[in-house]
Amino acid sequence: MPTGDHNPGTGAVVATVGQWPVREIITSAELAERLCLPESWIRDQVRSRSPDPIPHLRFGRYVRFAWGDPALLDWLTPAQPGPQVRRNRPTRQVAVVQSQ
Repeated sequence: MPTGDHNPGTGAVVATVGQWPVREIITSAELAERLCLPESWIRDQVRSRSPDPIPHLRFGRYVRFAWGDPALLDWLTPAQPGPQVRRNRPTRQVAVVQSQ
């Protein structure tokens, strides 16, 4: 039988079953709302072709997220703190034709 306090939205343990903490399980729509991102972006980041997929739980065709899970928190934390360096794209070579 689960015991503990219900504390939705904070990332805290909602309950415990025996010795195992139970985290709040949320949908992609709820995660998108909490991160202020479009739900379509969240779904794209779960797909296997994503270079850095969001940690998630898959129940058949349904995808859920464990809010407060350390893996999700690590994914949300940038790998290197500090300003992001913008890489310069190579300039496009344009041929100039001179009229004679």
